[in-house]
Amino acid sequence: MSYYSVNLPRYTIGEGCYQEIPEKARFLGKTAVVIGGKMAMSKAKEKLLEGVKDSDVQILDFIWYGGDSTYENGNVLMEQDVVRQADMIFAVGGGRACDTGKYLANELDKPLFCFPTVASNCAAVTAISVIYHPDGSFREYYYPKAADHTFIESYSPVD
Repeated sequence: MSYYSVNLPRYTIGEGCYQEIPEKARFLGKTAVVIGGKMAMSKAKEKLLEGVKDSDVQILDFIWYGGDSTYENGNVLMEQDVVRQADMIFAVGGGRACDTGKYLANELDKPLFCFPTVASNCAAVTAISVIYHPDGSFREYYYPKAADHTFIESYSPVD
């Protein structure tokens, strides 16, 4: 008999969902480093800090992921002391930022939390990363573990 396992993504969705970060991270770590796109981090930073305020979770730093999901960018991040010191990786942004976070967390064997800021892809909840060459051309698929949890922040438009 043949069989296979399916691990469905775990996620929290809705306005203010970052308030759930301490609950979802409670068994996985106390410190996190945020890796992401410049614009994505600028838009999510306040909500992330508010989400962990008055909790056991501390965000150590916000670091740009390098602009593309390459092994080279991931390896540069891996060498940073703050990344090595953090218990968890928080990947914030679009698909390439999330894919870089998945590579980083997988290689360092750290828990990963994804915070997608665009709805155009599934990178935040899948166990596959698209890796590019430094020139931007496709390199290969990388198969990390999926994120431990994904937070999909939404908002109510003002009437």
